[in-house]
Amino acid sequence: MIQLEGTIEPWWLFDELQEDIVSVQEYQDFYEALKAYKKLCQTYLARCPQFDSREELMAAFWDESEQTWCEECGDMLQEFHSIALLENGKVVSKARYRPGYDHDTDNPFPSGTSLN
Repeated sequence: MIQLEGTIEPWWLFDELQEDIVSVQEYQDFYEALKAYKKLCQTYLARCPQFDSREELMAAFWDESEQTWCEECGDMLQEFHSIALLENGKVVSKARYRPGYDHDTDNPFPSGTSLN
């Protein structure tokens, strides 16, 4: 599982994404990793008003007030707090997708529920 802080959402998987990694946790057991992923998502959901969570076990969280200036493009870019649960450095296999995690700010988790 990787944690990222930067202007790129995790599902883009650009080479530049490596620069944004602030934490890496490795797990031998997928379900232990999933438990840690869910806990971290809950922490970010409580702190950030905007989010996009994908069934591929990647999520980005942000506050529109957190932006950084981009010299190259001459514009402000959104800062994201992101999490990606990876398998051998790649997107998890389809068998591990969690359709119940596919939510965002405009389609939030049902009231009283969270990541299952």
